[in-house]
Amino acid sequence: MTLNEFHQLSEHSQIDAIADKAVFITDRVYQGYFVKLYQLDSFYIETFFSMGLNIMARVIAFDNESERLKPYLDKIPLSNLNL
Repeated sequence: MTLNEFHQLSEHSQIDAIADKAVFITDRVYQGYFVKLYQLDSFYIETFFSMGLNIMARVIAFDNESERLKPYLDKIPLSNLNL
């Protein structure tokens, strides 16, 4: 699946694609949200869950050129990679 194809899916289909095909990478807390980062094929997805209401509030998909990856870089253990 491409990033553009993902953006064209309905919200429900996006959530299904995340559950069925995406690989969880890491998570973080940001401004009252529990944010999970996933990779799906050649792009990344953030899911935002409201900490107070415990509901998914937003899904953002982006490519690896995005600044959105910066908050996660310190959380990904590079020692586990086979370089």
